[in-house]
Amino acid sequence: MQTSELEKEHRKLFPKRSEAEWLEIFPQAKEFIIWKIGELRREMKARAVETLAKVRVIKEKSVKEKQWFWFMVIERLDIGVIVELSQEIRKLKTVLHPNLTRPKMFGKMAVERAGNTPIQSIVDFTLKKSGKAFVGRCPFHIDRTPSFYIYLDTNTYHCYGCLAHGDAIKFIMESCKIPFKKAVRLLLAINN
Repeated sequence: MQTSELEKEHRKLFPKRSEAEWLEIFPQAKEFIIWKIGELRREMKARAVETLAKVRVIKEKSVKEKQWFWFMVIERLDIGVIVELSQEIRKLKTVLHPNLTRPKMFGKMAVERAGNTPIQSIVDFTLKKSGKAFVGRCPFHIDRTPSFYIYLDTNTYHCYGCLAHGDAIKFIMESCKIPFKKAVRLLLAINN
């Protein structure tokens, strides 16, 4: 027999199985996949929180002119890992539910979910409650008195000193110096 004939015979005896067929053969794998998705989500959230802490340290301890370099390092390394973790989660979900259509990463719902992240939960400085808002020193300029307001009813921020304003996505884009898509991914990682 030639090699190609051996291969054909082997393929007949041992056909390639789909992921659904493997799950039928090993039903206990479903529990493991569900556990693994939970582990990856926890790791992704921890990475996102760690990334925000690194941003805070960069802003506090580095020279403003050289911060761009450290923000690029965070963008390439930390946010890259978060993206890889979210892709791994997506792959495992498709193994569990092969018939589900893959949602767009940046569909309206994903952007809305990211934008609904409470700003006061992602800031890395002291805030004080003042009526229906939180007040603190602005992270975007040197501020002696608190001029940075986070409005809870609209989930927006406004600084009366430098006139910076926006929602949670814009806050992450400005404070981490990252583009829109990466800011959405980071916020979705925090929310998971």
